Amino acid sequence: MLLTKAKKPAAEPANGLREDDLPINSLATPKSKVLQPLQAKLDGNYTCSAAGFTGRGNTPVLVLCGKLIAAGLNPDQAMEVYRGGILALRVRSIGEGAKLRINSKGTRFVRRPTVRAGLHVIGNDEG
Repeated sequence: MLLTKAKKPAAEPANGLREDDLPINSLATPKSKVLQPLQAKLDGNYTCSAAGFTGRGNTPVLVLCGKLIAAGLNPDQAMEVYRGGILALRVRSIGEGAKLRINSKGTRFVRRPTVRAGLHVIGNDEG
């Protein structure tokens, strides 16, 4: 014979409802409002547009991300890029996309430097 400990009855909250009486969703903490991804359209190789803005260049999606951030959109906003009605690319957040560029070999994304270093120039004093 197997003996088990008896469970103590749960204390009743002030509103008279026990935890078992509540629906599962009411126990979850409220989540922040989830934003729907922006829908962008890729035209050719050098143009991408969404929300009335257009990015042009070798990396039009990344250029567009920068323009959307400059226009005041939420940096956490996701974006789905379509080419001819087919999903071609998902950008997790336009804030992250605005910070990226293609490396010099064109093989992967790298973070855009915040301050670009210039060449050191020594002045010519003509006396």
